[in-house]
Order: sequence, then structure tokens, then C-alpha cells
Amino acid sequence: MNFRMEGLASTELAEKLEKQIAGIDRIRKINSYGLISPETDAALASVRDRAEALRRKFRTGEYEIAVVGLEKAGKSTFANALMGNDILPAKPLRCTYTTTSVRWAEEDRAEITFFGAERFIEAFRANLRKMGIPHADTLTPASLSLEDYRREFDKLGEETKSYYRNSVNEDIETILKNYSSTLGRYIGAPPLLVSGAERISAPEFRRFIEIPEYAIAVREITVYSSKLDRMRNAVIYDVPGFDSPTEMHKSQTRDKMRRSDAILLVTNAETPSFNGPSLDMFRTVTDDDGLTLGDKLFVFANRADTVENLPANLEDLKNELLRYRMMPKSHFGRVVPGSAKGRLQALGVLPGQDVANALKSKGRSDGVKEIYEKLAEYNRTERAKVLERRAGKVESDIRRIFEELFQGQEESASGFCRARDSLTLEKFTSAQNAIKALLEGYRTDLNEKFSREKRPLTNKLLAEVVKKIDSAGELGVTDEEMERYGKGIEVPVQNPTAVDVELRKDKRPRIYDAFRKGVVNLAEEERRACESRIEELMLKGIGVFPQSDTGGELRKRVRGYIESVKGEISGRGYYDSLIFRFSDDIFNILLQFPFGDMARFNYFDKNRDIFYSLSMFDRDADPSKPPEEQPLLYQLLFHRVPDHAGNAPGADADRKVLDAALSLAESYVMEPPEGRLKRLIAAYARENQNDALPQMKEAIQSLLASRLQTSREERKRLLADWIEFEVEADVGEDDADVKPEPREKRLPHDENWYKAQFRDRPSPTYDTVKADLNADIDILRGVLENAVVPAVCIETPFLSLERALIRNILEDIERGKGFQDFLSENMPLIAAEEYRILDEREQKRNVQKAIRMEIRDILKEMNGEGSL
Repeated sequence: MNFRMEGLASTELAEKLEKQIAGIDRIRKINSYGLISPETDAALASVRDRAEALRRKFRTGEYEIAVVGLEKAGKSTFANALMGNDILPAKPLRCTYTTTSVRWAEEDRAEITFFGAERFIEAFRANLRKMGIPHADTLTPASLSLEDYRREFDKLGEETKSYYRNSVNEDIETILKNYSSTLGRYIGAPPLLVSGAERISAPEFRRFIEIPEYAIAVREITVYSSKLDRMRNAVIYDVPGFDSPTEMHKSQTRDKMRRSDAILLVTNAETPSFNGPSLDMFRTVTDDDGLTLGDKLFVFANRADTVENLPANLEDLKNELLRYRMMPKSHFGRVVPGSAKGRLQALGVLPGQDVANALKSKGRSDGVKEIYEKLAEYNRTERAKVLERRAGKVESDIRRIFEELFQGQEESASGFCRARDSLTLEKFTSAQNAIKALLEGYRTDLNEKFSREKRPLTNKLLAEVVKKIDSAGELGVTDEEMERYGKGIEVPVQNPTAVDVELRKDKRPRIYDAFRKGVVNLAEEERRACESRIEELMLKGIGVFPQSDTGGELRKRVRGYIESVKGEISGRGYYDSLIFRFSDDIFNILLQFPFGDMARFNYFDKNRDIFYSLSMFDRDADPSKPPEEQPLLYQLLFHRVPDHAGNAPGADADRKVLDAALSLAESYVMEPPEGRLKRLIAAYARENQNDALPQMKEAIQSLLASRLQTSREERKRLLADWIEFEVEADVGEDDADVKPEPREKRLPHDENWYKAQFRDRPSPTYDTVKADLNADIDILRGVLENAVVPAVCIETPFLSLERALIRNILEDIERGKGFQDFLSENMPLIAAEEYRILDEREQKRNVQKAIRMEIRDILKEMNGEGSL
């Protein structure tokens, strides 16, 4: 039959416990920020476990019975007899090395759980310390060899060795012998599941109970048996003996005695006395709820079949129990003599009838049925009261913990908003001053970096953009292009003039776009670098490192702030208009109109002032010539450009002639020519070009031959007179510039004159079309390099835009409103740690409030008293 509890409102108590458990769970769940101390939390966890165990007993009637005693007292045999089957191993020698619990289940199975490595090693060290082995706290089963251990054990005193030789020493040796093989495989291993009665009875399973090298690794074994049908609600614990050498197993025994509903002490009826281990166990262990173990103790005097004077022995046993305060006299009725083996023989579970017959011959019962009835009676009557008292104790403990906790959760006024506003103001003041200083310093650095003398952007533009505009590069005219156009593949025309026009339609936008994009992208790339630096400086001024947890997100928001104060500052459109202004006419005249075509001259004639102005920016401009006679104009109209290497076109040749002429004159007049003479030499070199040097050399030799003893001033006059006669120039004595000729005499003169320059030019061919267009591309590159890029001077507009951006930021910071709003919105990122602390304080207050409310509600549910 099954144990039953009668006269107990188990359902009502179970529901009450469930509410208490739910309340504890709610409190522990909302516990954060350490508002509940670890000690209080541990107390809540402990009382919850007790409540859960009680709830389970009330719901299922679970009845935990711990079978205890000394080694070889017959504990396992008695447990088998109580259950009426042969589940647990029972041998004359020690065979229980770990706790085994038996529960009912419809299918036979077992689960073996093993010790974790950390707990096992600590127990190993505790045993070494107990014996006095040196350096025990540093040793492990893997690091200590059996030989080294034996040497240390031999050094111990004889009394110590004698005391521990067959107990702790034996277990240590077993561990060291088997750790690298058997034990090592199971320490820290996951649970091992065994299914089926045959496998549970097999040696492969029972070795974890019986054989030390396996059992020492086991923390607990649970056997689920269908044979326990008559005791379905019982849990039978077969624990290691009081005198077990293994401290871990002794701890298991204490735990089962403490938590079980009944303790069944198996002792020997032949020797009814208790030794040290038994007494120590009963003296040091108390029930979970503070009850004495004697209140739930039953004693089975085993092997009564071998005792001649059983009543005397039982009297001695009771006196021992009373003497050592193990059981009160009122409970002596729970002391039952008998024989577990005789019971199993009578049931036919064990072979033979010798013990059963011996009992019968002496008129004695096996005692198992009697002890069972006493356990059942205790369950029906006294245990009900014990469980009620336990439930009351659990409720009392919960109430006490909650009331203490309620008083500890003091509500406090929140200063979060005030602290936040104060922090924002403090950050604003410090950031305002720091950012202003940093940006003003950066503005000075920009002026230095992008000065006209250093020209970093211009140099980069020339190197990375302009140099790619080259007839020998991908933008030049190739043979493949000429073939496609010449054969009408690209356009339906097949004559050189038409091909020239169509090619230019293709080249002009492509080359212009490459130049425009190159300039804009270069400027934008540098602008992004500058704005990135401004972002870094603002982060620095605010006091946030880019590498911090909030630095990345805050940098994005700083970037957004910069965009908001940028206003009308827009670099890309500005650079587009600048490029168009300075280069559009150059692209048109060189790439839109064929070389030698009157359309090119007409475009030039219409925009003379623009080209004259641009010519003065030319790096190869001749300062002695007026704008209309600068080399740039001849490059645009007459292709006076030598090669693809970017050397100065016709202007270089003019400059060389002029420099040589001035040097020749210096050798004659004995000092560098200046004033009127220098201007006459320039006019002479300009008109005669390469013929000027030999003619001038010949004239100087003639003058030297006729006037050997002349002064410097005389020589200057003679040379000036000769040059003035040759060039028919009228240069005054006041060193004034050569007077400009009327417009109709300027070079190039007019369209008739222009036509005359190309009068003898052969009809165009595909080769000349290719050569002319490639020459125009090279001239374009030279003009961009020598005139357009210097005229644009990209550093100037770039600096203007960046300085304007810095000015806008500084003005906004000075005014304060926009920047202060930015700081206020982003304070959780700017002052993340400070905000975390403030937020944590606020959260703590909220959690305290929630805990107080929960405790109040829980106490109401428990006792109906309302809030405290």
C-alpha cells in the first residue's frame, strides 16, 4: 500500500505555498543594482527551496525516507526489504559508495550524476589537509603521483597513519590509481542515463554504486523502479555510512538526513551501541526546520535472528538512544528488531530460507512489516503535524525576510532632472570654451597649410588630374577611333573634315567632365578630411574619445550638427561654376572647333578679352609683351607647341631667344640691359625670333670692330640705335613701355590675315585630323597646367569655404542656443558614464519602489493584514 497523509488540508497549504513561491520569484526577478544583499537573496533562495519541497509533498504526498547507519550495517538490504525487491546492491563488505535514491516509475530506468571537477578537486584537497599532507592546496589528482603521495603518507606520524590508513588513505590511493583512466572519464561528465531493469541490475550499472574507482566520481544515483508500486509516493535514500572515508559522501548523508521526512537508522541487534561517527552525525545535523532528528527517527535492529537475548539487547539499545539524546523515550515504540535478509528470503527475493527459518524457530518476526506500519502511521498522524509546522516555519521565515526587506527599501526623492540640467550646463560651458580654442587654432593651421606658397591642392590637381589629359593617354585620339569614325562605324560620314567634327563632339564633353570631376572630387575629398578633423576637434572639446563606446554614434550626430549650421556653404556647386568660368572657353576653342577652321578664329575674336586676360595667368607669359602678343594666343590658334611632355609650348622658344639676346647684349655693354635698351632687345627678339641671335651677334662684332674704346653708355646707345633702326621702333628716352599698336595691327590681325596663315595648308587627311586633335589635347593640358589652374588657385576658394564653415560653427557656439540644444539632446552619449550613474540611481529608486509594492502585495496575500 502507499503512504497517505490524513487530516491535513494539503491542497490549501499547497496553494498557499505556491503563492509564497511566486512572491519570492517576483522579488528576486526584479532585484537589480544589488538592492537585495547576497545574504538576503541566498536566504530567499533557501526558503524557496524549502517551500517548493513542501509544496511537492502536499501535491504528490511524496514521502522521503533516508536509510542510514554504519558501513556494512545492512542498510541496502533493509531498503530492499522495505521495498520488497532486490534493487540495491547488498554485500557483506562495503558496497555503497554514493547516495542512491529509489523512486517509483512505470518504466525502469536510472540516472547517474557525477561530481564537477572543481568540487571533486576541493574534496580531494580537503582529505589531504585532513591527514596533514604538505602543500595540499596546490595538489590535484592529475599533478600528484601515487609514488609521491605514498612517500608523503609514510612521513606522517604512526597514530595518524593508523587512523586514516583504511579510510581516507584508501580513497586517496583509489583516486590516484584510477584518475588518469576511469575517474578522469567521469569527473565533470554529463549525467549517464540507463534504461531497463536488466541494465540496472547489470554489473555495468552497479559498479557505479559498488566499485570505488567508479563510485567515487558519482554524486548521486536515482533509480526509477516499477517494483516500488506499493510505495509509489515514497523516495528511499540509501546513503553512504556514517563512517564513510569520503567527506563528499558524508555530506550527502547529512543532506538526506536533514531534508527527509523520516530517518530509518539500521543498527546491529547483536551490538546495540553507537560509535563516534554515529554520534557525531546526530549531534551535528538538525532538521531543515530546526526540529531534532529524533522527532523523525526510526530504528531497525537488524540481524535479530543471531541474537540470543533480544529483549536485553533492545533495552541496551534504547538506553544508548536515550543516553546520547538521539531519540526521546516517548518514541521508543519506533525501535523494531528484525532481519532484512529474512524478509527477502520469506518473499522469495533472495535464495535460501536459513535466516527466515531461524527467526521462525525463535518466534520472532522479520520486523519489516512492523517498521513499515510505523512509518505509515507516522505519515498519517505525526508527519502531518510536522509538515504543518514546516509550512508555518516557511511562512514565518518568508514574512520575517520580507518585513526586513521592506524596511530596508527606503524611498528617496529623485534629483535626476536637476542633476541632469546641472551636468548639461557644466558640459556646455567647458565644451564652448574648448571647441572655440580648438577651431580657432585649426583655422590658423588651415591658412598655413593651404597658402599660395605651398599650394598643396594645386600641386595635387596638376599631378592627379591635369597630367591625365594627354594625347598619348586614354583621352587622346587612337588609331582604332580613327578607323571606326573613318569607316562610318560611329557616324555615317566618310571624309576627314566630318570625322574631325564628330570626334570633337565626343572628346570635348568627355575631357571636360574628366577635368571637372577631378577638380571637384579632389576638393571634396579634402573638404571631407577637413570636416572630419572638425568633428574630431568638437569631440575632443566635448570630452569624448572617438574610440569610446559612444564615440562612433556621437560622431555621426556631430556630423549632423555641422550640416545644420553649414547654411548655404556648398562646395561642389561652387567648384563647378569656378571651373566653368575659367576653363569653358579654353575647352571650346581647342576641342569644339577644328584647327585652322575660321570658326576657331571667330570664337577667339569674339572672346579676345577673355583669352587676353587668361594669357596673363600663363606661367610662360612674357612680361615684356602686351596681352595680345602672349605665347598662349599662338598656342590656341597656330599649334606652336612642341611635344607631349608638358614642356612650355612656343613661349619657351621665345623666352630662350630673348634670354640669349639679353645675354649677348650684356657681354657687349658690360652690364645687364635695362630700361629702354631692354625693351628694344625684347621687341627685336620678338620680331626676328631665331634669326635675332645671329644677326645681333654679327652687328655687335661690327660695332666692336669700329669702336673699340667706347664707354658703357656709348655702347648702350650704339646698340639701341642699331636695334631701333632694325625694328623701326620709336621708344622714348623716358624708359616708357613700347607703345601698343592699334588693334588692327595686333597679332593675330583679322580673319583675312588668319586665313592667310593657312592658305598653303593641304586638304585634311585622317592622319592630320588625328594629329591636330591630339595637338589640341596636349595644348589644352599645357594651358590648364600653366594658366587655368593657376588662375583658379583652388586653395583660395577652398579656404574661403572652410573658413566660412568654421565661422558658422563658432558663431553658433557663441550664441549658444543651437549648440546647447545639441548638447542637451546628446548628453546620454556625451556624459555616458555620468548619465549611467544618474540613471542607475533613478532605476534603483524605481526598483526600490517596485520591491516595496511587491512585498506589500505579497504580505497582503499571505496574511490579509494590508500594507505595513
